[in-house]
Amino acid sequence: MDFQVNGVNYKAGKLPAMKQFHIVRRCAPLLAGITDKDKALESIFNGIGNLKDEDADYILFGLLACVQRDRSPHGWANICTGTSLMFDDIDLGAMLQIAA
Repeated sequence: MDFQVNGVNYKAGKLPAMKQFHIVRRCAPLLAGITDKDKALESIFNGIGNLKDEDADYILFGLLACVQRDRSPHGWANICTGTSLMFDDIDLGAMLQIAA
């Protein structure tokens, strides 16, 4: 899937099925409280606030692990390795958009 954030081109590959499972498993508490469409955002923010740092890192870096950034004319580069972002200009807003 190709997409753009802040004028930069990215592409996301497919996560392995087991990685998807573990990410969804850690996200389940975020989604469990959503019963009312009008309160969905509040429920998600409360869930994020209750996540352990390790789980939040697992989710974000797990999602970012399959994303590459266009570095034309030098080709594509992974945006993270392990638990480190490779580009200093990826701020919180961009990181969340890319992960989504």
